Amino acid sequence: AGSDTDLKIIDKRRKPSLIICLWKVFGGKFLAGTFLKLVQDILSFSSPILLDMIINFIKDKDQTMSVGIFLTILLFLTSFCQSLIMQHYYFRMYLVGTRIRTALVNMIYKKSLRLSPTARNACSVGNINNLVAVNAQLFLTLIPFLNMIWSSPLQIIICIYMLWRYLGIGAFAGLATTVIFIPLNGFATNLNKKLSVKKLNNQDLRLKIINEILAGIKVIKFYGWEVSFQKIVNKIRSDEMKYFSRNAIAGIITSFTWASAPFIVAAVSYATFVLVSEENNLDPSTAFVSLTLFYLIRFPLALLPQTITMVVQGYISLKRIRRLLLMDETNESDVHHENLPDTAILVQNATLGWNKTEPYLCNGKSSLVSAILGEMHKINEGKINVNGSVAYVPQQAWIQNATIRDNILFGRDYDRDLYKKIVSACSLETDFNIMPSGDKTEIGEKGINLSGGQKQRISLARSLYADSEIYVLDDPLSAVDSHVGKHIFDQVVGPKGMLKNKTRIFVTNSLSFLPQVDSIIMLEDSMITEIGTYEELRTKDGSFAKFIKLYLSNNHQNREKQRKNEESEIDKISHSKSNIQNLIKQDSIIRPMDLSQKIKSINSGDGLIIDKDVIEGGTIKFSVLVDYIKKSGILNSSLFFVFFNFSNVALAASSFWLSAWSNDSTKDVEMAKEKKIFRLTIYILLGLLQCVLLNISNIFLVLMYIRAARLYHTKLLSTILRSTLHFFESTPAGRIINRFSRDIESLETSIPDSFKICAFCVTNIIHTLIILGYTTPMSLLLILPASLVYIFIQRYYVSSARQLARLDSSTKSPIFSFFSETLAGVSTIRAFNSKGRFIKKMEKNVDENTVYIYTANCAERWLIIRLDFIANLIAALASLFAVFSRNSLSPGLVGLSISLSITVSQALNFFVKMGAEFEANITAVERVKEYFSIPQEPEWNKRDFILPSTWPSAGKVVLSNFSVKYREDSAFVLRNINAEIMPGEKIGIVGRTGAGKSSLTLALFRLLENSVGDIIIDGINIKNIGLHDLRHKLTIIPQDPVIFSGTIRMNLDPFSKHSDAEIWNSLELSHLKDFIMNSDEKLDFKCAEDGNNFSVGQRQLICLARALLRKTKILILDEATASVDHNTDELIQQTIRAQFKECTVLTIAHRLNTIMDSSRIMVLDKGNIVEFETPKKLLSNKSGYFYSMAKDADLVS
Repeated sequence: AGSDTDLKIIDKRRKPSLIICLWKVFGGKFLAGTFLKLVQDILSFSSPILLDMIINFIKDKDQTMSVGIFLTILLFLTSFCQSLIMQHYYFRMYLVGTRIRTALVNMIYKKSLRLSPTARNACSVGNINNLVAVNAQLFLTLIPFLNMIWSSPLQIIICIYMLWRYLGIGAFAGLATTVIFIPLNGFATNLNKKLSVKKLNNQDLRLKIINEILAGIKVIKFYGWEVSFQKIVNKIRSDEMKYFSRNAIAGIITSFTWASAPFIVAAVSYATFVLVSEENNLDPSTAFVSLTLFYLIRFPLALLPQTITMVVQGYISLKRIRRLLLMDETNESDVHHENLPDTAILVQNATLGWNKTEPYLCNGKSSLVSAILGEMHKINEGKINVNGSVAYVPQQAWIQNATIRDNILFGRDYDRDLYKKIVSACSLETDFNIMPSGDKTEIGEKGINLSGGQKQRISLARSLYADSEIYVLDDPLSAVDSHVGKHIFDQVVGPKGMLKNKTRIFVTNSLSFLPQVDSIIMLEDSMITEIGTYEELRTKDGSFAKFIKLYLSNNHQNREKQRKNEESEIDKISHSKSNIQNLIKQDSIIRPMDLSQKIKSINSGDGLIIDKDVIEGGTIKFSVLVDYIKKSGILNSSLFFVFFNFSNVALAASSFWLSAWSNDSTKDVEMAKEKKIFRLTIYILLGLLQCVLLNISNIFLVLMYIRAARLYHTKLLSTILRSTLHFFESTPAGRIINRFSRDIESLETSIPDSFKICAFCVTNIIHTLIILGYTTPMSLLLILPASLVYIFIQRYYVSSARQLARLDSSTKSPIFSFFSETLAGVSTIRAFNSKGRFIKKMEKNVDENTVYIYTANCAERWLIIRLDFIANLIAALASLFAVFSRNSLSPGLVGLSISLSITVSQALNFFVKMGAEFEANITAVERVKEYFSIPQEPEWNKRDFILPSTWPSAGKVVLSNFSVKYREDSAFVLRNINAEIMPGEKIGIVGRTGAGKSSLTLALFRLLENSVGDIIIDGINIKNIGLHDLRHKLTIIPQDPVIFSGTIRMNLDPFSKHSDAEIWNSLELSHLKDFIMNSDEKLDFKCAEDGNNFSVGQRQLICLARALLRKTKILILDEATASVDHNTDELIQQTIRAQFKECTVLTIAHRLNTIMDSSRIMVLDKGNIVEFETPKKLLSNKSGYFYSMAKDADLVS
């Protein structure tokens, strides 16, 4: 639930079972496949029976040749029927697994649309992506092997019964030895379960932090915090790998017990058989039928522990998914939709809270808006009624990764006339004209290639196009320029606007609009204190009247300060080297630079910003495999192959020794009795040697893949954090998350498993061929041509399998991206009642991915049926060869020849399948490695250039002939800028959207590197110093406050450079001390993901506290108070004026009143400085840019 309390409340009421739910839906299809498995299991025992009959036929020379031929044909037919049934079983089971995975993904998505805000805080985007990428995905591989839970014991029982027929009591002695493995395996399974849970929890946390890093990457780069976040992720990864390593050790114990089980069973069975009676001798029939049975028993014994592990992981996965499905939801019944006459919205005696059990947690305007939208819990019996359809504009605009038109239409049909009217009303025409593809220009994730004002206007246009009856507008004009805001209010919200006949709830911090509204609601201390018209409330002398008086008083004080500042600054500016007239004249010299060039610098000519996911073609490059071996460690890899090969030599030697032992009884029975103890001892020693060597090789394999997984993740994280801002603008977060989740998961599990099996098959084939070449050279005439056919089929299949694996990986990325996008805009989706449409879009994304999963399943079945046919043919031909040569071959050699031909054909079969799987899995390495070559930022710290520790000591900034562009092949967005900012000056920077204000900020921090000219700070050219040397000496309070999940201490001081006293001081100065002090955790107060447990104003105050703690000589305010109320704005302005009095402050602003007390104001237009003077001089020029903006903002009459 949103909290543990909520979960307990649900659990007490009922305990719904996800397993029962899945059984009811998919149980019938699963049982149909189970029947096929039962038939296949029974047929699998026909081979040892027929082998026994063929060996007896070789011994009994009286039987006619037709009997041998008949037995050979029967061997082929039963084997091929078994193969057909088995592949049909796998096809059906993979289909059931795919359907379960699809159902779970859709359930998770639908649930995420219904989660309450509290539940969303408790369940991060990374956590939900992990449920989809790992937990739901697990069922694709689990379902086909789930029947092994009963099938393995059944096969073991049948094997033991058949062994009893040949070895008597020896078979039960062998079975008894397996009992010793049960407690050891039980311990390893329990350990695996506990460690898997801990590993997955750390994986969730890691993906959550990475998701936050991607969301706040611009702020991380502004502050130069990459190293700190790298350490945080690496610490979590280290804990994750610690549990993963322990789990791998538990896996070594399990694999050792089950790998040695067939040998121990065989050794104990043979020992008991030959020792229980003097008369018992090991003849070829007993030896090789039992050996075939021991070979058959290896698979259920090997698969049973893996299946148990997978079942445990499946249970944990279902438990985690169930926990999400039981989380707290928004209660749609809290908001009624009754048709009340003359009432659009009714809120009556309602007590509201973010949690079901904790009232009075709503603290302002946005909370009231959330309550009307049904986003909060109604705790008492009060009433909320919304009579009509709703359109919603959130305070922080939510923009989809789609074209601008698609963002505005939001799933509705295109009405050209209405659309044009809305675009004009929202002042978007100019923006469309200068975009490369107009309104069909693609918007990057979270609107990354749009300014804050553009995002807000598109969000408003979306609501207008919905043509709803009720409009909930949560501060929609905060991010737009003052004159644009006035235009939008007049054209849209105001008494003569497009919405004049609609109900509008208009949350605003622009008090100048209040006289034009019908009614004002005053909120104070979580309660509505006053409701009335502007005139009524102003004359009432209540809290609203006091608020207005305070606002007017502050404005008057600001103007006084502005007048005094102007007088004190006149001398300073008159001595400045910058030539103001020359700066103004440049407008006539320089070619105008418009917003289209900025957008073209990011977008390609077709209006697309997001780069397509590169899907490699052809075979996996050999360099990828070499790189994986290198990352695994050359020594580890070498020792693995050495010990693995020696273990297979020991295995081959034991088989050869068994053949010689069985032939003893056919030559001289008495001699066989004398040598049997010697033969048995050597056989046991060879078997023990094989088990020990295999276990040592497993240890080196674990060391290999742990090292590779650790190094690949470390390098991937480092490369991503060092990449340029353009990479994040053109790459969806879901695509990057896919590398960190699914591809890293493959490096940890899929690749090692398939690599080990491939290595086993290759060495097994080589050693078997050597033995066959020595014992029956003629059989190589069958094996070698068949191997060529195998290789041909494998190469034919693997090209499609490899490409399907790549397509599978690339089509998963949109699923993760869409999840992240939906969770960011879930309030908007619910308000517009668009859940159904988004669910269909998600289903389409999942279906597109499922197409490749289904096709890969069909392709694999195609391959294995053909390989099995050849394998069965080889065994049949080997048998036929033995039948025709029965007079010249000993029964022992016949048994060895047929059993090895069965073994080698199955090994070839398995090698082709697992080789293809390995090649498909190794694409994960290819995809991770692909990101190692993305463009990187310059050095963070330059060792050859040591900055003075006090730099910058004054804060003087000089821009000399400075031009900058977003990419090498694009046009300049700032052109030939010349300006000199003196130490301690307070500079206001204004201009219409796209004028170049934000580009100037990015250039100061060197987030844009493609520049001409110089930026010199206190005599040092910023091009000559390291990025972190620069960024740690500048401070920015950004437009969109970014808060990371973690403690308040970590958010303010991620490098732990400052003392608690300094942190408390910064909190006090930013007016947050009381709030944090009142919490139980104090400085360890937990910030939710995206800072969701703070208001927007509080988030901005945290950003202010960061700036106060850094206290650099240069401060940049990038529209820092655009989204906060006037009280918070005033608090921020007062603190900045007091604490940064001696600093150079550059303020980018929409609200002109916040910069009227600046030393000078820089007016930008189309990438040029058009005005740069004191406010007084700018306002005296009635034909100037600034004067017209001030007039629109009602700052001049």
